[in-house]
Amino acid sequence: MSPAGGVEAFLGLPHTKEINLVSVIIRTIILFKVNGMKIQAVPLLLFLQLSRHANGCPALCQCFLGSKVVCTEEGMTTLPRNLSSHVRELLVVSSGLRSVAPLAFRGAGQLTKVALISSPLTAVSPAAFAGLPLLEELDISGHYNLEALEMGTLDQLGNLTSLLLNNNHLSKLESGLFDSLEKLEGLELRGNVLRWLPSVLFQHLHNLRRLDLSMNIISSMDEDLLNNLTSLRSLKLSHNLISVFPPRTFRRASQLKELSLQGNIISELHPGLFTHLTSLEELNLRGNKLMSVRAVVFPPSLRELDLQGNQLVQLALGTLPELTRLVLAQNRLLDLPEDLLKNLTALEHVDLSENRLRSLPGGLFSGLSRILSVHLNLNNLSSLDADLFRDQESLERLYLSENRLQTIPHGLFEGFHRTQSVMRLRGNPWNCDCGMLYLYGWLESGRTAVEDLSHVSCEGPAALSGQNLVHLERDQLVCPTSYMGRPSPAPAVPRTSNSTRSRCVLQESGGMLSISCTVPDCSQSQLRLEASVLGQDGRTTSYVLNKGADCVNATVTLTV
Repeated sequence: MSPAGGVEAFLGLPHTKEINLVSVIIRTIILFKVNGMKIQAVPLLLFLQLSRHANGCPALCQCFLGSKVVCTEEGMTTLPRNLSSHVRELLVVSSGLRSVAPLAFRGAGQLTKVALISSPLTAVSPAAFAGLPLLEELDISGHYNLEALEMGTLDQLGNLTSLLLNNNHLSKLESGLFDSLEKLEGLELRGNVLRWLPSVLFQHLHNLRRLDLSMNIISSMDEDLLNNLTSLRSLKLSHNLISVFPPRTFRRASQLKELSLQGNIISELHPGLFTHLTSLEELNLRGNKLMSVRAVVFPPSLRELDLQGNQLVQLALGTLPELTRLVLAQNRLLDLPEDLLKNLTALEHVDLSENRLRSLPGGLFSGLSRILSVHLNLNNLSSLDADLFRDQESLERLYLSENRLQTIPHGLFEGFHRTQSVMRLRGNPWNCDCGMLYLYGWLESGRTAVEDLSHVSCEGPAALSGQNLVHLERDQLVCPTSYMGRPSPAPAVPRTSNSTRSRCVLQESGGMLSISCTVPDCSQSQLRLEASVLGQDGRTTSYVLNKGADCVNATVTLTV
């Protein structure tokens, strides 16, 4: 088999004249080296050069299947000429190109894509793209010395659907620069130094669906700038210097689905700013200066809302029935209203981490049965309500790490039906006494995977300080007599015969200790209550109560 034939078979290429011989010869060299065959380098390189000229591939470029030309040589200072009539795409990357001359693509009217990327380019002639009536994609990006595009540069590109002008040094755009681009669907101007945009800049872009203006230094926007972008679906204005939007900025953008305003200096949102965004699904306000948000601000169509990294101390969300993801991390929230999430019935992911939360209302997540993950790490939480997660049967991830929790209330995880929920518990000052028996038993059951279990250590009592919870024995988790004077979760987890969990309290009265447990059914044939009590002499005494006359009105009591 010939070298070329071997490569075709190896790569699964068709046996046609369209296969570019430059690509074939390069692949032949690689294939033969892999198979350990010795070759003569000079004859192959001569054949490579002849193939380029025979097949019409320009010098300093590579050609692929006859339709794409890629030039990546720093020594290239002018664009290739006399392209084959089969070429549809020309990509010039990391070249030495400093300017694009008038009629630079003469004779290449069949091109549908041109990309000029990462060169010392400083100027583009207004007539540079004349004679490219079929051009659909144009990318002029990564030219840090390119400061402007002159009027008329894009006038003859009426079929253009995608225009990328990213990471240049453009500081100003003329009002009529895009007027001829009525078929344009995607426009990216990311990473320039634009300060302001003329109000009529986009007036003829009725078909534009994607607009990226992020990573500029825009400080304000004319309220009429977006008026004619009635087809716009995605708008990115992140990482600019915008502090406020005029109330009517988005009044004509009713088709918008994604809006990114991340990394600005927005301190206030006008109540009617997003009123007309009836199709908006994703709103990113991360990293701004917001201190409060009112309930009337957000449109009910939202599915994702990101408010991370603001300065929020007050928050109201209103009714957002489609919202599935809510990010409130890295704010200054101290307390939350109990009805904050009440009307977010589709919520699946909520992130409240890195705030200053001291406690959570017991009904905060009430009725939110679709929640899959809750992030509460890096707050100041010292206790949790036992019913906090009673409706979260599908919870997959719960992060409670880096708080001030000393114990987990009895029954906190009772609603979890996932066989392998994942938790994070490290960084809390756990008090490893009888109040930890519930968590200890839950971990023993294997129903929860704790990612950082080796770092869940006891801060108290003194005898167990520094020890890992999972290395302790159950009978080490005891409470001294002085602890018995206040109600507490039971020191053991009572069960009926069908393993239905019960709720218990421990009390001291008149020198007597009593453990009262409420059970679902007092009539069950097998009912057993066990308790261990640490005496003043340091010895542990165990007590056992089998069901008998002590079970009254579904309550069983053991007196010690």
